[in-house]
Amino acid sequence: MKALQFGLLTTILIFALISCETSSEDESNDLQTKDEQVMNDEESDEENNVQEEEVEMTAIEFAKYVAKNLKERSFEKWNDYTAEKVYFSPYSYVDTTQIVSLNKSKFNELFETEKKIIWGNFDGSGEEIKFSIQEYFDRFVADFDLTYKNNQLLKDTIPARGNQINNVKEIFPNATVVEIHKPASEESMGMDWRSLMLVIEKVEGTWKLKALVHNEWTT
Repeated sequence: MKALQFGLLTTILIFALISCETSSEDESNDLQTKDEQVMNDEESDEENNVQEEEVEMTAIEFAKYVAKNLKERSFEKWNDYTAEKVYFSPYSYVDTTQIVSLNKSKFNELFETEKKIIWGNFDGSGEEIKFSIQEYFDRFVADFDLTYKNNQLLKDTIPARGNQINNVKEIFPNATVVEIHKPASEESMGMDWRSLMLVIEKVEGTWKLKALVHNEWTT
């Protein structure tokens, strides 16, 4: 009887030892799996960060993004892609004596009130361009389809067009200029072409719109 009890006790102890070893191995494997998962997640995050750093918007891509927002009149996004102050010129000759510059708060104020201000003078007649922001954008910013597939997009190599002097690079020597150009139609005998020059610069590594310079056929 005692031998039987001793045998049962021995068997129980053996099973207990085996169970402990198995449990310890399982815990070790679980910890190893978790450590590997953490390392894989960290490596994945590092790869994503590298990819995000490598995917940098080009000047042309940024110009297309701005053009889309201007065409759609998405003024609620204005503060997202503009510099602290944006300059506006209705013609390619930037007249520093009367050029309009608006900071973000002033732009929003004028947009909400639709107050008219003087943006310069019309070519030919010399009359004051007294428009609200909405009117100015209709006439001197998005007066043609800025995202039309046949538009020409030129970066920092803007050819002379029309009779007006183009002094944009002189006024903004450290900026990048992207021109969105709509060629003239045959019916107009070369007089209905339009251009919008986006003067952009990088602020802390991010492209920002600094000026909008319109251009068209002038007398």
